[in-house]
Amino acid sequence: MTTAELKEYLGMVVDVEKELYTQRTLEKTMQNKIEIFRQSQEITFENYCRMHGITERNFTPRKGKPIKPEKPAEAKESYDCIKWASDETEKISATKIIGILVASLLFPPIGLVCLGIWGYRKYQKEREIEKLRRDLGSMHRSAMKDYQKKIDQYNQDMEEYQKEKERCKQYREFCNEQWKQENEKIRHENEWCRNQAEPFRVILQNIREQENKTYTTCIKLYEKGNIYPRYRNYVAVCSFYDYIASGRCYSLDGPDGAYNKYDMEMRMDKISAQLNVVIKNLEAIRENQYMLYIEMKNAEEKIAALQKTVNQISDKMNVVIAGIGAVYAQGERNHSQLNARLQKIQSQTEELLKTSELAAYFEACNQRELHYMNRMNYLAGHYDNPYGNYSPV
Repeated sequence: MTTAELKEYLGMVVDVEKELYTQRTLEKTMQNKIEIFRQSQEITFENYCRMHGITERNFTPRKGKPIKPEKPAEAKESYDCIKWASDETEKISATKIIGILVASLLFPPIGLVCLGIWGYRKYQKEREIEKLRRDLGSMHRSAMKDYQKKIDQYNQDMEEYQKEKERCKQYREFCNEQWKQENEKIRHENEWCRNQAEPFRVILQNIREQENKTYTTCIKLYEKGNIYPRYRNYVAVCSFYDYIASGRCYSLDGPDGAYNKYDMEMRMDKISAQLNVVIKNLEAIRENQYMLYIEMKNAEEKIAALQKTVNQISDKMNVVIAGIGAVYAQGERNHSQLNARLQKIQSQTEELLKTSELAAYFEACNQRELHYMNRMNYLAGHYDNPYGNYSPV
């Protein structure tokens, strides 16, 4: 390419890079606006309790369940044991009686003495058994009185336990209801955020589609101009245009070329090669990177105008969203209704976009990029047609 053609080519690349920067800045702006309406996550019951200082102890009775006392053994069981012991004694005594009778027949005095002793011991045994029966009866009556007291206390404790258990149940139900109301509130807020963010999502989608087109054009322009990959960026091509337009360089490569001069000025810190540094110190680069300064200023003006357009669309959509919300508020909300509402917001936003300055900007970008690609095809010699060779318009 001649110097004039190189200048024209660099001007096209600078313009496409500027539009790419503008669109990326708009994309970040839309992402920030969407982030404002970020939806909250619904909370679990455990997290709700943790947030409000509620523990499992609040749902548990302060005292454990009382244990029912055991009933004392019946007096009849004790009497049966005594009777069994008495019967065993009688069995043993019958054996002895036979022996005594035999001894009485052989030695009458000894037999009479043994019978007397046996009769006296049996009499004593019966008195002991009778006394034991009276003692057991007295002990059983005392045990039953104690048992009745324990039963009365148990019934009282059980009644208090049931009341406490019911109170804990009611408190759990109250907390559960509050938790559901909290999540319902979050769902309402999320629904509102989703509706408010939807127009910006639609705009963001359109910006990204245009950004992809512009990026593709930018890559093709770099490839057609055969710029070295290291210098394929906004700052570098603006500097190259500055050098060629001001007559300081006449080509990109070579000892006196734009590549060499750019590297030398960058090493001497005369220019800044980082776009984020340029953005922060825009006025400081005015003298040494004039073309980049002008392009950045133009981009800022365009971004401000497009952001104003976005805000106007948002204001109009707020009225639309309010109207749609009033319609759907009449009935019970469900998933299909929410989807229908979002689709209506999307379609209304698309309609507003068609007649907005943003759509005009996209159309102008597409027209210029098409012209740039046609022009580069001409400069590369790819302009054959049936009627002869001529420069595309």
